[in-house]
Amino acid sequence: MKNKILDISNKIFISLFFPSFVTGLFLPNVICGVFVLYNLIFNFRKLNRLIYKYFIPSIFFIIFYLIIILSSFLSNYKLHSFESSALYFVCILYTLSLIILFDGDKKTRKLFFIFGITTCAILSLDAIYEIINGSNILGYSSISGRIAGLFGTRWLLGRYLVYVLPILVGIYFLEKEYLKKYQLFFFCIFCLIGFAIIFSGERAAFIMLFIYLFFILIFLINKISFSKILIILFVIILLFLFPFLISETSERIQQNFIIYLTSTDYEINQYLSMYLSSWKMFIENPLIGVGPNNFRFECAESYYNVSKWSCSTHPHSITFQLLAEIGLFGFLCVFSVLSYFIYKSALLVKLNEYSEKTFGIYSIQCSIIIYLFPFMITGNFFLSWYSFIFYLPISLFMVYSNKLK
Repeated sequence: MKNKILDISNKIFISLFFPSFVTGLFLPNVICGVFVLYNLIFNFRKLNRLIYKYFIPSIFFIIFYLIIILSSFLSNYKLHSFESSALYFVCILYTLSLIILFDGDKKTRKLFFIFGITTCAILSLDAIYEIINGSNILGYSSISGRIAGLFGTRWLLGRYLVYVLPILVGIYFLEKEYLKKYQLFFFCIFCLIGFAIIFSGERAAFIMLFIYLFFILIFLINKISFSKILIILFVIILLFLFPFLISETSERIQQNFIIYLTSTDYEINQYLSMYLSSWKMFIENPLIGVGPNNFRFECAESYYNVSKWSCSTHPHSITFQLLAEIGLFGFLCVFSVLSYFIYKSALLVKLNEYSEKTFGIYSIQCSIIIYLFPFMITGNFFLSWYSFIFYLPISLFMVYSNKLK
């Protein structure tokens, strides 16, 4: 009976996981929350064993959790900050629950991949329809070269796809022996997803995609012939230049890049304004910050406010958000994770022989690096929507690393 309940629950979770993120915050919270809850009820002993098995990462997470709790407690807006920090421990239970899920039979991982790539294919096809038609199947229209897609007015299409793409590529190569008869079909979908990201009009997603492609090139550089490297490099450059041939996309990407990279006028460069406000918060509260998710309140203070663009729900940069909201201690915890995965990726780059499974694990590691890449325009680190995506490749890395050993 217990196994039957778990099997049904897992299948519901797998089928709804990827599509739920398109709907907003509520559904992912419910689906992932219920997933963690039934694992606590039915797999409590397994969760307990995994904490000991992954003792160092677990202790590391607990230290980080204590830091953000202390930061909330000492902040000026305790109640609001605790709303983000108090339940953050769910992330470790979520990660361990995913390990239990993926560590089972290969059919589970294959099914997870199928639902993931199907969701991304639908999103990408809808985005292409919007590019051609001017509005998507739900009637949402492009604005100034930015594609709405099925996300509607939340403008998250490119960001979602670029976070998920390296994960799906990784799973595909790690499970290729069970998926290879459809390899041409999956390759076409991966290209379709990349196309949707490029023309989504989202600057950050555009850059992240080419950072990922650059990482792939670095991985292959000592594993394939020089002529093939040149061909891949040519294709990457061509893809990079392609959107600049379309006026609306070109204007949004090119002109705004120039403004954000060169302008020091706080009244024009909104991100520079938020970054400076964040830096001031860090200087004033260097060790534990102003409290998780408290940027939105502190930025209204006259000392931190440098322009009309200084205030937002978050500073749109994980780097500056961590420094401002949880200080140096919290920042070092998160960016030591980034350093670890850069190190692990460098080890794989040094290998002279190409292996599909090695490339698969490398792609999953790249998804974590891209998510934490310094100074990128990002979402709110403490928003559950992003956390559920961020901890997914970490759980996959733990599962596949153990299997590859």
